[in-house]
Amino acid sequence: VERSRGLGDVYKRQFWNWLENELKSESSFLKDEVDFLMRYEFEDPSTYKLVLEAIAQGNTKLSEIKNFTKLQRTDISPYLRNLNQVGLVERTVPITENIKSRKGRYYITDNFLKFWFRYIYPNLSALEEGIFRADEIKEDYNSYLGHIFEEICKQYLIKEQPIKFTQIGKWWFKDREIDIVALNKKTKEILLMEVKWQDLNSKDVKKIVARLQENATHVHWNNKKRKESYGIC
Repeated sequence: VERSRGLGDVYKRQFWNWLENELKSESSFLKDEVDFLMRYEFEDPSTYKLVLEAIAQGNTKLSEIKNFTKLQRTDISPYLRNLNQVGLVERTVPITENIKSRKGRYYITDNFLKFWFRYIYPNLSALEEGIFRADEIKEDYNSYLGHIFEEICKQYLIKEQPIKFTQIGKWWFKDREIDIVALNKKTKEILLMEVKWQDLNSKDVKKIVARLQENATHVHWNNKKRKESYGIC
């Protein structure tokens, strides 16, 4: 375990050193790669960039994206539709909802674009002036990785199948949210999981499971007929 931790520290240092060098480099792909992609895909890349920045900053609801971009709902829908069609953005709904549900949220599909629009695009001027540093990303990086880790946990569950599920996704209702929910329609099994990008102690685990159990009562799917399981990733 100690050796693994040591290697982890080495990889972290290598990553931050590499990123610092990329930020300083005049020919860094961090400056030009996304511009090239956006010009290739769209005639008006500036508005698409603004929409992607909104999503990368955590504005995943249509109303939140509209408020961030200052565009009207009727104006923003075509941009989201086009981003979805080229595979840069996906629209998801709570796993128990119909795909046409109005509760849809929007997420960037590519991790590089998530990173770029969260950290690079809002700081392009400082980057061009040579005053933007990796330390400014480092302060927020754990928060960013928490969302990336959700997808890793989802992929792990798909591979390991702790229950034989037929659907997997997120669930939310008003201020309640469950990171991962897996369902088996035939056996009426449901797995509810919370994802944590941090170390936990036994008290944390008990609180998380209690919260999952409470939130589960609001998940309307085969109530009183289903078998529930809980987990933490």
